[in-house]
Amino acid sequence: TRGRFCERCYAEETEEIPTTDHYWGSWNVWQEPTCTTAGIRGRTCQRCYQSEQEPIDTLAHEWQDGYCTRCGERNKISGISVKNGAQLTDDEKMIYGLTCGLNSAKDYFEITDNSLSLSNGKAVIGTGTHINVLKGEAIATYYEAVIFGDVNGDGWYDGMDAMIVSCLANGMLTQDDVSEAVYMAADCNHDGVIDQLDVDILNQAGVLLSQVDQSKSEEELLATSSAYIEYLNLIDQSIDAPAEAEKEPAQINWFQTILAFLNTLFKFIYDIFKF
Repeated sequence: TRGRFCERCYAEETEEIPTTDHYWGSWNVWQEPTCTTAGIRGRTCQRCYQSEQEPIDTLAHEWQDGYCTRCGERNKISGISVKNGAQLTDDEKMIYGLTCGLNSAKDYFEITDNSLSLSNGKAVIGTGTHINVLKGEAIATYYEAVIFGDVNGDGWYDGMDAMIVSCLANGMLTQDDVSEAVYMAADCNHDGVIDQLDVDILNQAGVLLSQVDQSKSEEELLATSSAYIEYLNLIDQSIDAPAEAEKEPAQINWFQTILAFLNTLFKFIYDIFKF
């Protein structure tokens, strides 16, 4: 508005001044866009300080080795599914239900796209191993293996794993200190809690391992040892076990354990006296 006064009677009159256009400043990014969320940019009027904003389109994924280098999301593709008791987690990132000591996971996948193939970077598949899905020579996506009880990633579960699970159960390690796959594998009885019950199961696995004749080759040992077969059955690799079974640690065959201990003791005494 503008106004004026009469110099004789001091009467006043006013009139409106038309509005002016905003004098906008430059656009600035207020929130960076990602592959999954839009960004925001805005600008401010230099006259009235009113601001306005608009969205910035989401970024395209940059896939490399099966995951996006921008947001870390794993690439999901069609033409492949699991079978033979294997299951995927809800986010389809991890696969479980595999047996111990696998050199390949091909028996657990159904591939309907002929351009796809499988590979893994380790000789034995253990917890944390990436099972890569190749499209040609490039990694199109991957699945992270979970072997319940195997927290050190060597493909087997034993007393070595029990030490790590014990640290988790007693607070010396937290969930943030280990990977998601390792934390899932540490829950040996699938009750949703990592506690002494899980440690006991792994300790029992270690006891059964002591019955195996260490003079045999590794191939003979894994193929013929009844104790090792019993050891492999200690931890169910599915998570649909009955609730009663989940709450109780696996039972030791004390008769076999005592015989194995005596056998080991006699061998030890024999080795001493033969020298």
